Amino acid sequence: MVEYDLRAVVVGCSTGALSATLLQPLDVIKTTMQVSTSSKTLFGIITNIYNSSGPAAFWRGVTPSLVRTVPGAGLYFGIVHNLQLAVGGKEKALSFRTNLMIGTISRAGVAMILLPITVLKARAESGLFKQQSVLSALYTLWSKNGVSGLFKGLLPTVLRDAPFSGIYLCTYESLKRSPRFKEMNSALAPPIAGFTAGVLASYITQPFDVLKTRIQVDDSGKSAKFIFTDLIKTPRLLFTGSMPRIFRRAGVAALNWTLFDR
Repeated sequence: MVEYDLRAVVVGCSTGALSATLLQPLDVIKTTMQVSTSSKTLFGIITNIYNSSGPAAFWRGVTPSLVRTVPGAGLYFGIVHNLQLAVGGKEKALSFRTNLMIGTISRAGVAMILLPITVLKARAESGLFKQQSVLSALYTLWSKNGVSGLFKGLLPTVLRDAPFSGIYLCTYESLKRSPRFKEMNSALAPPIAGFTAGVLASYITQPFDVLKTRIQVDDSGKSAKFIFTDLIKTPRLLFTGSMPRIFRRAGVAALNWTLFDR
């Protein structure tokens, strides 16, 4: 019989709250870059955000970010940990394929459950919408677009989050067990492996993040297919906001997994 462990849920919730609060400016910068119709530089985007309402502008969307990230991280780490326990992964090294499947399944489930909050987060961070409480924003979105509005961008969100976690988990576990990392200081190996895996997973899934954001902030009635077709006309746009997202996701992943593995 499998003995389920809630410690992973607690660690996930704690690190989720910390990262969502401290690193929210990177998400705001990334989202603003992705929805911008101008060709401003990263510095120009940062200046515009600051000029809009001062330092507080870098934390717009922090409430839906916390509402999504805290339970999301807790659920994800809880599912991963207990799936690993179920297949004996805490006593033996799991295969690349098994880690890929565990990471993918865990994140896909969490992404679908919390998608309405993800939509609110993207819209709040963009600066294109009136700032509201989470409940008011959910009601506004539902009243204008119905239930479908609460689940805008479902496919690209799952295609971003599920592969990210699958790629991350199998890369992290492979690096952690490699001879080079085993020779490293035990305190340094997990964060370095975590950051490396995070950079790789973030870059590979970046196009889906851009598509997700464009769909979720659109209020003109354009179809997801139209937005995607328009986006791929300029391939470089698929990697808009890569730098802030990579630093945020890789840094958070390194922190989370370092604590999770202890």
